[in-house]
Amino acid sequence: MKIKPGIVALSLLWPVAGWAQVAFPPNEPTQSLDVPSLEEELGGVAPWLQVPQAGAPPVTVETEEERRAKTVRLNGLDKITGRIMSFDAPVDVPTQFGALQITARTCHKRPPEETPETSAYLEIADFGTAASAANGAVYRQPVFSGWMFASSPALSALEHPVYDVWVIDCRTSQPSQGSGSE
Repeated sequence: MKIKPGIVALSLLWPVAGWAQVAFPPNEPTQSLDVPSLEEELGGVAPWLQVPQAGAPPVTVETEEERRAKTVRLNGLDKITGRIMSFDAPVDVPTQFGALQITARTCHKRPPEETPETSAYLEIADFGTAASAANGAVYRQPVFSGWMFASSPALSALEHPVYDVWVIDCRTSQPSQGSGSE
């Protein structure tokens, strides 16, 4: 069997003849590639090697603590009156919505270059009145604890006969102190 340079030939009788036969092209002079250096490509010194000029404003890098959300923007629906209210819940501070006490533990928002998604971990308790035999004491009954997602509110939703709550956004600033009526 004659094998031409540059062609790979397999034997049809593999069990008998053995492994594939490979032919390589004859030695040819290699061509050198003209690849520019990094400095030539960038037109100067690499950015990470540049020294800031005097008088230039300092470059500020946002820390994780500064980027972390301080408030969660929520919408709440009172099913009895049919009113929807938007309100801010500061992280780790209980917020009242009707008979519900909402405590936002954390809030995450994806960067703009990624698929939009806002998620918050909420703990919600119902402060209804219990008609117990001894007294009409107010009790705290946990009704929801978990992640809520702005893009799909039904994925992990509050199941309550009177109220609905869902996540809208995360904010890095504290909520403004307003009159409470929006």
